[in-house]
Amino acid sequence: MKRRILIMDSERRWTKFASERLDNYDVTVAATPDEAFAQLDNDGYELVIASSRFMDTLPTIRESYADKRVVVVTINPSVEEARDALKNGALRYFVKSFKPYDLVDRVNEVIQLKSVV
Repeated sequence: MKRRILIMDSERRWTKFASERLDNYDVTVAATPDEAFAQLDNDGYELVIASSRFMDTLPTIRESYADKRVVVVTINPSVEEARDALKNGALRYFVKSFKPYDLVDRVNEVIQLKSVV
């Protein structure tokens, strides 16, 4: 059985790229926070990849879905945003990349953290 990942992002080009590159995982895409929370209610997700546009959802994820690991991806990184992401429960914060190995390596790293915790 494949491990499950939820991508919370409305940028179709990137979510398509990410879904294709993460083909070793069962990937679901949610374009809105409401869609994401409905999916998380179904459980089974080990990792949430959240766009920085949805940073305001991190406290809810931390409180209501504490067993989920979260990474935040962004197009325009900033120290302040990274600090806020980590403060609100994200394990990693990184720039969206269209380099397949960047995404896969980072996701694999966080999934491994999950299995150790």
